[in-house]
Amino acid sequence: MTAEVLVIGRHDDQHVARCAAVLGAAGRTCEVLWLGLARQRYRIHGDLASMELGLDGRRYPLADYRHVLCLPMAVNRPSMVDTDGDEFGEREWNALLRSVLVRSAAHSPAAWLIHPDADLLQDRKIALLQCAARACPELAIPPTVITNELLDADVALLGDRIVVKPINAWQEVSPGRYFNTTLLTDAALAKIRQVGPLDTLTIFQRFLPHSIEYRCYCVHNAVLTVRLQVAPGSADSRLPGASQGATVTTDEQDFAPALREITRSLRVHYCCFDMVMDGSGRSWLTDINPTGSWRYLENQFDCDLTSWILATWLGRSTDG
Repeated sequence: MTAEVLVIGRHDDQHVARCAAVLGAAGRTCEVLWLGLARQRYRIHGDLASMELGLDGRRYPLADYRHVLCLPMAVNRPSMVDTDGDEFGEREWNALLRSVLVRSAAHSPAAWLIHPDADLLQDRKIALLQCAARACPELAIPPTVITNELLDADVALLGDRIVVKPINAWQEVSPGRYFNTTLLTDAALAKIRQVGPLDTLTIFQRFLPHSIEYRCYCVHNAVLTVRLQVAPGSADSRLPGASQGATVTTDEQDFAPALREITRSLRVHYCCFDMVMDGSGRSWLTDINPTGSWRYLENQFDCDLTSWILATWLGRSTDG
């Protein structure tokens, strides 16, 4: 008998194991497709109608499962790839895996928490913020530009305190650590302007001084909010020493209707939002993450977000 939920993840990802444990404790039959184990044998089965992933002689037709949980970051850097040198192998693996998942999802009735297409949305930062502005004109969004050269007009728009962000959410700056939102020092800003065009385009956004950040998860119109107390002057609660505590709530927030509308406009059932509250009490939307993670919050604050996210997804996707 086929399990109700298929979980796809990297073999050494503890968060995948936690999700499987939560599903089992909730009485859901669950099967985990572990990727990246040494000596595994892979084969892609396909025809004009569908594609399937084969592993060690077994095929995994996604149409046989009612729900599929695939955590994008968990399978982005499989241990079967030599991340120190085999960049070609990593690109090949990721491109193939994404194509199989997207193709399978298109021909499967299964409900996905994070649809494979969301990976394509994730890197379209300006487009996501523009979509939010159209869907909810009343929502405050700080000025943002993507460029490799800061012009006088950009600085006039952004102000003299600017943060930089990665376009690609998976940008790893060191093993296990990803590129956080970073406040430019005066010296760094001056250097960027002096050296001329940078090698890579970067997101530049006006910095809003704040002591409160929100990480919000919208799952099938339900919204979970994590309220983070941060040290004054911090640009990102994930930076060392920045976060001073967290409160998790499902109580309705003033901005929740706008987040639901944005999620609907993106045509996804799961989306994560980053917001800050400035000194006047006004909330600003700073980032939209259709594949946003919650594992780092659980690890940092010993809180349980997994149970709510999975229960909401399974309950509401089953109800239609």
